[in-house]
Amino acid sequence: PDSDESLDEPAFLNGSNDLPIMILLPNDDQTCAICKEKIGRPRLAQQHYINKHHEVSLEYQCSKCNTTNKNLHSIQCHLPKCKGETDKATKENEGKWNSNFQTKSGLSQHKRHAHPDTRNNERITELNTTKNKETKYKGAKNINQLIAQELGTQNNKQVGEKRPARNRKPLENLTASNKPNPPAARQMTAKPPTYAKRTGIRSKLKRLSKDLINREETEPAIKEAIYTDSKDPITIKQLIEIASDKLLQTLKPKKSAINKKNKKPSEHQKGKEWSWTRKRANKRRIYKYHQSLYNKNKSKLASLILDGSENASCKINIEEIYSSYKKKWEERTAFPGLNGFTSKGRADNEVFESLISEEEIQENIKAIKRTSALGPDNIDWHAIQELESDGVTLVQLFNLWLIKGHIPNKLKQCKTILIPKISDEKSLEDIGNWRPITIGSMLLRLFSRIITKRLEKACPINQRQRGFRASGCSENLATLQYLLENAKKSHKQIAVVFIDIAKAFDSVSHDHIFQVLRQKELDNHIINLIEDSYQDCRTIIKTENQSSNEIFIKVGVKQGDPLSPILFNLAMDPLINALEELGCGFKTAAGNISTLAFADDLVLLSDNWEGMKNINILEDFCAQTGLMVQAKKCHRFLISPTKDSYDVNNCEDWSINGNKLHMITPTESEKYLELKISPWSTAKQPEAANLIQNWIQKIDKVPLKPSQKVNILNIHAITRLIYQLDHTDAKQSALMALDGTIRKAVKAWLRLPESTCNGLIYSSTRDGGLGIIKLASLIPSIQIRLQRMAMSSDATISSLMQTNEIQEKFQKLWTQAGGDLNQTPQLSNPASLITRTEEITLPDNWDPNHKQKPKYKTPRNWRKDEYENWTKLPVQGTGISNFQDDPDSNSWLSHQTGFKERHFIAALQLRANVYPTRECLNRGQRGLPTLCHNKVTETCSRILGQCPSVQNARIKRHNKICDILADEAKKNNWEIRKEPHFRLTNKLRKPDLIFSKDKEAIVIDVTIRFEHNELTLEKAAREKEKYYHSLKDQVKDLTGAENVTIFGFPIGARGKWFARNYNILHRLEIGEKRQKQLAKLFSRRALLYSLDMLSMFGGKSA
Repeated sequence: PDSDESLDEPAFLNGSNDLPIMILLPNDDQTCAICKEKIGRPRLAQQHYINKHHEVSLEYQCSKCNTTNKNLHSIQCHLPKCKGETDKATKENEGKWNSNFQTKSGLSQHKRHAHPDTRNNERITELNTTKNKETKYKGAKNINQLIAQELGTQNNKQVGEKRPARNRKPLENLTASNKPNPPAARQMTAKPPTYAKRTGIRSKLKRLSKDLINREETEPAIKEAIYTDSKDPITIKQLIEIASDKLLQTLKPKKSAINKKNKKPSEHQKGKEWSWTRKRANKRRIYKYHQSLYNKNKSKLASLILDGSENASCKINIEEIYSSYKKKWEERTAFPGLNGFTSKGRADNEVFESLISEEEIQENIKAIKRTSALGPDNIDWHAIQELESDGVTLVQLFNLWLIKGHIPNKLKQCKTILIPKISDEKSLEDIGNWRPITIGSMLLRLFSRIITKRLEKACPINQRQRGFRASGCSENLATLQYLLENAKKSHKQIAVVFIDIAKAFDSVSHDHIFQVLRQKELDNHIINLIEDSYQDCRTIIKTENQSSNEIFIKVGVKQGDPLSPILFNLAMDPLINALEELGCGFKTAAGNISTLAFADDLVLLSDNWEGMKNINILEDFCAQTGLMVQAKKCHRFLISPTKDSYDVNNCEDWSINGNKLHMITPTESEKYLELKISPWSTAKQPEAANLIQNWIQKIDKVPLKPSQKVNILNIHAITRLIYQLDHTDAKQSALMALDGTIRKAVKAWLRLPESTCNGLIYSSTRDGGLGIIKLASLIPSIQIRLQRMAMSSDATISSLMQTNEIQEKFQKLWTQAGGDLNQTPQLSNPASLITRTEEITLPDNWDPNHKQKPKYKTPRNWRKDEYENWTKLPVQGTGISNFQDDPDSNSWLSHQTGFKERHFIAALQLRANVYPTRECLNRGQRGLPTLCHNKVTETCSRILGQCPSVQNARIKRHNKICDILADEAKKNNWEIRKEPHFRLTNKLRKPDLIFSKDKEAIVIDVTIRFEHNELTLEKAAREKEKYYHSLKDQVKDLTGAENVTIFGFPIGARGKWFARNYNILHRLEIGEKRQKQLAKLFSRRALLYSLDMLSMFGGKSA
């Protein structure tokens, strides 16, 4: 051991395993370094070391470049491609390798996701360098080789692949000097000036009004105003004002609630000690404030809780506000004329050739929210509904305005409130960060709704305009995301510019709107009516404690008026038509798309940098109409393909009116329709997990009842996430994690055990559940909207959705939403997308604008699936099938009238069979007691049906149900006998109630049973009928009746209303409406009495 030879022994022979054995490749004549045995090929050498020398570790090395790896297969794959030391030198020269990344592709992918800006800049630099070298060696035969040798980082083939991508025309900036001349819009076929078309609508309406005039109830003032022979417009307007005033005399404005507002409680004063009485009083005030706000305006309370403050009130001086808006609204916008910009499609004036009907008015009254803001006249929804109750007044009034084309000046008085655009308090000191909402009389808004619906049918607009249309936001976002993804996958360029028009709604000229209406050839009478609605229109701006002087609205549309959206869409229609006809859009197999519009939110699209002349069209339109583009708030990016990826913004700047547009880098994003769009990852995912956790903590701290906290979370918090999660590629695992957080909070607030099944949480309230939103099921169900887009009235979008790529995406979404892959509808076949019914038939040439809207197929009803899974549970699902689709038995879940909070929580526990009895608390645990003091298993069904400890309470519950039924029969003059005694052979029978009237007797016996299954109550009813069947003759003798009917009247202990009980209520001559009310009453009372029994059993006072 002391010899010199021991010093040369390998480390592994000395018992150290720190150094591995190195096997050089290629070598098919391997020798064992330990036992010196001849082995052969590397694979055999590997097996030899594993079998005989398993204590040592192995590494494999390339003998050409000295690359090492512990994986034999990796080195064997490396050997054919190895070029010796040049590979190693190349890697060293690149200077990009990191010890954490063993391959270049791994480092590239890391940069792509973690450092997109760095990766994008490197790619742009590399491409520009290649371009410069190409210029240097232009004309050389071996140009690729020369460039590769000079670069030193690429071979000939790689250079050759990259060069075509850079072979583009020189970039030229679109400045004022090289704009198309004449302007792009004027290149369209010029049309002569259009004038309002007279189609005789006014005379037709006047003829139709004869039936209205001939009614006895029609006011004489209405008749005089309609049939006046005067041609003096002032006289006509005076007659309309007089007639309107007479009809509106019956309106009862809502009294102003001055001094009745609940003042927000003050916070603790710093540095001042409060006595316990004052602290308690302050807590009570805080509690009352939140309860009052919850009952009156849940949305406002949710904003207070989730956002940290109520809607901020404007603190800017009223004089400053007044001068700002006076200048904005009373100075008319210069309008030279559309000059070549045209709105396509003629108006269908026939929709205005009929009087306004009572049904039309009622339909629109129902569509108005009852809590809608009041106008300056304080007329609310209830006052209008009361006025319409006679079916005459509003019909006369609205048709008078429609026929004469004039609206009373009294109703043109408005009020304007300011809504903050952002939440930063410092930024709110700027008047530009407040949005004015102008609120007119609710009566005038009702009339505007009716005119708006007719105008939407009469005047078609370009399909690219999705503003204020059903699913408009979703369709535009889905289209933009698809175009960006498609461009990347198909290696196409795509240019995107987000446009911001300054104060578009407030600055659009009235002349602009009316000229578009004339281009549409809308009847002159209807144009005059719309024009009249803005004549002498005035408003007063109101802040928290201040009011301004009157301001006349001479420009812009009223944000808050139902007519404003369609008028603004019509004003923008000529621009969208010009962009689609003349713009260089992004070309797809389905067609060309130059713009996506949602009201004033525009996205300009092109398939190359040079093609973004869409900006020129926009500039020309704004110059003609007086609208202004805010270049500082406009953003852009350009995605260009490379060999294996793409780069961003490798181009010159774009500008609008000489102002350069902001360039969106790969790490930045732009908010479009409340969703962040990035050129690198398309739609950025929200921090949903942190948001929902933060919101739950905020809701938890607020002095609300547990059920109220659940409602705020479900209705106002979760719904905030749906829109963003819907339009991002949120993973199923992330959605399930969010659902887990929500379930945990709901169970904690409602004191439900952790083992409570999901069925109670997610089933709809009609099926006996809480109706909580399940994001993992809801989001995929929403995302299959592609089938609606496939049937879009926009032919380009419809065709776009019918590609194979979209069909594959739709199949994936369909299966994620729970659908069967084999039953996935085909987007290219409209007939497969809808559910066929007798009411809905699909013709060969299906028109998406057809009045009959199709009912689209759905993969599954996830709430029903949750309910079905609940019913299959052996314990918690006991008897749950009784409550399916039963609004009578489940009414307490959505309307808690008569339920205290402890009752509501206990009722939930009872419904899911998790009420804390011994059997429930020790369920699944061996050796723990489950028996009560009577030595019987302590379950809810036994306590409520058999336990002697609560026998008196059980009798009391039974008698109260009988009393309710008797009192109701008494109202209909039935003679009532309670528990009469009848003797049979050695037997005594005592039915609960006998009702008699007009030779008819009804025998009823009430029973309350625990719902074990669907037949429990049916069986109980038959038992009672059979038990008292033999008493018919004695009942006839007692009551003198000729016809005797015997009924059992069963009710579930958990609130199940037995449907056959309706027959009994009908026999007692109770009206249908009252029957529904009684069904809910019996259900609630039976449930509440059961809860009292359980409380008594537990030793608590009921």
